[in-house]
Amino acid sequence: VELFKCQRLEKPVYGFAVVYLGLPLQVVYGIGLATMSVDYIRKAVVTGASSGIGREIAKQFAREGWHVLAVARRSDRLKALADEIDGGIVPFPCDLAADSGPGDVVAAAQERIGVIDLLINNAGVSWVAMMAEMSDQALERIMDLYVRALMRLCRESIPQL
Repeated sequence: VELFKCQRLEKPVYGFAVVYLGLPLQVVYGIGLATMSVDYIRKAVVTGASSGIGREIAKQFAREGWHVLAVARRSDRLKALADEIDGGIVPFPCDLAADSGPGDVVAAAQERIGVIDLLINNAGVSWVAMMAEMSDQALERIMDLYVRALMRLCRESIPQL
């Protein structure tokens, strides 16, 4: 995972990235504001942080000196991540597809790490099934997590970015 380094800038710079990572579709969206000086402690929210790419992103950010609110449903894996990285990772178990999920994440970030500088929307789930065989419930879960929760989390975060 290659991370960008924030530098002192005259104007705010917003970034947005979409990365295709294979099947099943895994998308990483990030929005952030890069106006801080090098000595500023940067703060990020990383969803899907209990495994895979999200876990590695959270670890790398923490190693780079960021304070990271690591978000995922599996609290045991988040705790293990926080224990593995001595400092910098604040675990926050949450189901982003729940109605209160995105608002809870932003509130927890403000309370536990401060104003968010960067949001990495990486949460995801996968099913091993052909589209023609997927139930309506499975399709709704996918839409709730990949579209509804993602957009709501961005909307809730933008005022402080």
